[in-house]
Amino acid sequence: EFSYTSTSRTADGKFNDEIILRAQNSEGGSPSGFENLNSNAANLKIWIEMYGLSVSAAAEDTLLIASDLEDYRDVMDSGFQGMMDPSAGYVQSIEILPWTENSAFYNAVELDITPSRMSYACRGEELGCTDGVDCGYDQDGNELHDHNLCEIIGTEDLLYKDVRKHNLLANAEFLVRADKVAVQQVLEAHEHLNCVSELMQMHRSWDYKYLVNHNLEYYGDDTIIPSVDVRYLRHFLLYGLSVPVQDLNSDPESLLADDSEYFFARKSKKLRNYLNSFLTPCMQEFEKDSDGLLHAGMQLKHWTEIPVCNKIMCIFPCTQWDDATSDCLPFDQEFTHLVYRSLDYCPPLLEDDVKGDIAWHGKE
Repeated sequence: EFSYTSTSRTADGKFNDEIILRAQNSEGGSPSGFENLNSNAANLKIWIEMYGLSVSAAAEDTLLIASDLEDYRDVMDSGFQGMMDPSAGYVQSIEILPWTENSAFYNAVELDITPSRMSYACRGEELGCTDGVDCGYDQDGNELHDHNLCEIIGTEDLLYKDVRKHNLLANAEFLVRADKVAVQQVLEAHEHLNCVSELMQMHRSWDYKYLVNHNLEYYGDDTIIPSVDVRYLRHFLLYGLSVPVQDLNSDPESLLADDSEYFFARKSKKLRNYLNSFLTPCMQEFEKDSDGLLHAGMQLKHWTEIPVCNKIMCIFPCTQWDDATSDCLPFDQEFTHLVYRSLDYCPPLLEDDVKGDIAWHGKE
């Protein structure tokens, strides 16, 4: 698109023709050029928009910006080169497939190979033998084979390819969710320490100054929002709810009970329990090799069939491992309180520092 200034109230046909000639042919244009015309060539503007081009396919001296008509012709040449790449152009449609459909993945996990195992049957009913009970495999896939009762009758498919693919997808999604829970707790621990560090650096004369609630606008008008000052938040992030709020002395550790720890240390322990008691044992089951298959645990069983993995609460956020029940439970009051107070007031920012500078919306 070209734009220019003109002294004529009507379209300047001669000027338009001159632009077209010069844009199309380096030798074009009238001998007098833009002289003696009613428009001003010095104010000519060239607007260029490009979509779906491959810049890498064009020459090394690719030019996509024009400052005059000669540059404009170079831009057109670069655009032509960019359109010659087979991968250039508009995306008209896409096809989304599971990663298990990738041929390279197929080969890596040998999905195209159906593993087999020995097939057993009873030698005779007179021996008091029952197929599937005394001979064969139990529900966990363990071999049932008494040489006195059973005989090998051939081989059987261990598990069909489509079922293995289903297990792979389901187990992978399960692990992603569990890992997301762990990563979120790591990030929360990092933010916890950062917030405590900033509060510790604040001058003690600021202890009773109120902090800005970063999420105030998301609460309803009928929601009671506590006003939190520097002293309270610092104390809570250091000790939790187990120690009554009080001024920080020269020896912060003296406020801890003999068998107690700082709040962030207790939170870190909960994360380690989650990793050691749930996530690691579950991943170890998935990584087991069996029947000639690499990481057969990911293929041969769905996560709901593996006792150490079948802990649905463990893939939800704000949950913690409980040794008494060998399962995950929702955060208790103290740690739930930590989540909300951290989201609301970290990083710490004094109300006095923002009231005069930016619009601040508080609830009295």
